[in-house]
Amino acid sequence: MRTKQEAFDKIVTHLAQQKVKSMLGGSFQCLYRGSIGRKCAIGALLSDELATSCDADGGASISGIWDRAKEELALSDASEDDSQRFYIRMQDAHDTGDNVKQIQHSLNVVAANHNLDPSLVTTITEWA
Repeated sequence: MRTKQEAFDKIVTHLAQQKVKSMLGGSFQCLYRGSIGRKCAIGALLSDELATSCDADGGASISGIWDRAKEELALSDASEDDSQRFYIRMQDAHDTGDNVKQIQHSLNVVAANHNLDPSLVTTITEWA
């Protein structure tokens, strides 16, 4: 089980390395597991099996997959409700961030709202 800061850092590091959204090819639908091995913010923390299963069900929001995913996404320093809210905001940052400035801003807001260190956000220097 990870802390909220550890989850935030892992997600941000993943997004900085990937540099693009995880989407269904030729569409605007974000996926936990997209084309050529891409992963969305939450997908970076999910097992391949669970992410693929969730995508097969239409790529539901974190609210829609929570009952199946909560064990893999459990946070040691947050209640279940707080964990779900945190992951919804992280998913929103991935899904709605259309450029570097937008995704950095969204992630900085998440960090501020959850009392997290945002320093890794500046490692996202490319985003599409």
